[in-house]
Amino acid sequence: VIGAIEVLNKRRGGFTEEDLSYLEAFSAVVASAIESARAYEKEQQRRRTAEAVRQAWEILTVPRALDELLEVILDQLRLLIEYSSATILLVTENGGLELGASRGIDNPSEAAQVVSALGLDAKVRAMLETRRPLLISDTRTDTRWQHFPGFSYIRSWIGAPLMVKGHLIGTLNLDH
Repeated sequence: VIGAIEVLNKRRGGFTEEDLSYLEAFSAVVASAIESARAYEKEQQRRRTAEAVRQAWEILTVPRALDELLEVILDQLRLLIEYSSATILLVTENGGLELGASRGIDNPSEAAQVVSALGLDAKVRAMLETRRPLLISDTRTDTRWQHFPGFSYIRSWIGAPLMVKGHLIGTLNLDH
């Protein structure tokens, strides 16, 4: 069942079995049309995503300074995924993490302090172990999430490890 059609108050008299058979035939056509429209919308979204990824690839492969590149990454990412705030964390020479770039964060210097305090926390270690992105659907219930004052607005988080030749160079993180 994908929906229902409800017909109320026939103009003259009550509904008949014949009306019911017409409605049944019509509802089968409607259901098919709705499913076709949904499939069309999904395909259009896949095409838009593929085009956005292609454009991002073109933009991101242009040589540029690191600071500028990090800003472009966050700009391009917003075209693909809706987020409230985003950060790119980079591995430092001593193996810690530092804030490379951010969007949607009210106090970036406070965020930088939190990043420094967290280091390779449970969620980053989980990404390192699996070498895969990580989704925390609800930060209030997931034990890998560490709570910090000023960041309680974050209810959902996704992160992806940034790997080069098997080595972690940073993480890309989105909050919602």
